[in-house]
Amino acid sequence: MSFAAGIRAMHGRTWVVLAAVVAAVLPNSFAYSVGIDGAAAGYALSKVAAEEFQKAKKKAVRIVLGNSGSSGGLRKLCRSEADFANASRPILNEEASACRKSGVEFIELPVAFDAITVVVNPRNTFVSSLSAEELKRIWEPAAQGKVVRWSQVSSRFPDAPLKLLAPDSRFESVGTFSEALLGRGVRPRGDTMASVDDNVLIQGVARDIYALSYVPHSTYLDNRSRVKAVPIATSAGAAAVSPSPETLASGGYALLGRPLFLYVNVKSLDNHEVREFAQFILANGGQLARTARYVPLTEATYKVGLEHLRNRSTGSAWGGVVPVGLTPAEVQKRQAAL
Repeated sequence: MSFAAGIRAMHGRTWVVLAAVVAAVLPNSFAYSVGIDGAAAGYALSKVAAEEFQKAKKKAVRIVLGNSGSSGGLRKLCRSEADFANASRPILNEEASACRKSGVEFIELPVAFDAITVVVNPRNTFVSSLSAEELKRIWEPAAQGKVVRWSQVSSRFPDAPLKLLAPDSRFESVGTFSEALLGRGVRPRGDTMASVDDNVLIQGVARDIYALSYVPHSTYLDNRSRVKAVPIATSAGAAAVSPSPETLASGGYALLGRPLFLYVNVKSLDNHEVREFAQFILANGGQLARTARYVPLTEATYKVGLEHLRNRSTGSAWGGVVPVGLTPAEVQKRQAAL
């Protein structure tokens, strides 16, 4: 198993402590613990960054990683319970308001680009692509208990059971997927097999030729021998596009693309280890993103992030709204305008 694959295999766990020291070193040997919590989608990058930071600095830094979702991570950031929050969406208005009420200022740093990938069993020969309209027909609330066979999705599909697996509704993959395909604020049907662990979804699809699910693109990449990615057409008659680093970077797969953010508690930057770690992530952003199986942003985006970090430029560039159909170029443009 690759190092990045091993990272994602741990997504089901709630936290892990990383320290470049031997086991005999006691916790009180560390002067400060750097706390990171948030989205599973950013977990891999944070773990890679923590490992590489400790190697580069050649010193013990106790870094505690949590995996409580974007909402959970931002909640801890706004309570000063974490120095960093990973998020697979921008901070929402109510979350930013909670930070203000607690007297917590934050810096918003885009760090990578990800996507939602629709997957089927490799032995499934009848699904060569799906349109956005077909995905809506499958997942919309009105389909619950009604659209239960593949033939009900399209006449080109067989009269076979449609078996749906989905991330737990608390995870941001659901939000991105639903916002893009169903509309703002619409939640998908609830009669699916749900799991908080992407690996459970992969296993379910790998075992059943009639199963369908969606997972982060990085999870798909680590399981390409077990599941098959489905190319997506944005409209009837449009060419279906497969997710890849190239189509994500170009915007060809923008419908289900999403930026990953790192939010920093400004007060935490008074600690030099937190400050050094934040600078390290941005200075090495492209390589860290690639190692963690995400699409890197442009070097200009990381440079702007470093400037915002140095100047302690606070606030969000996204107005508290979850964007749909983004490209890395749009992320760069928004970041520079903050």
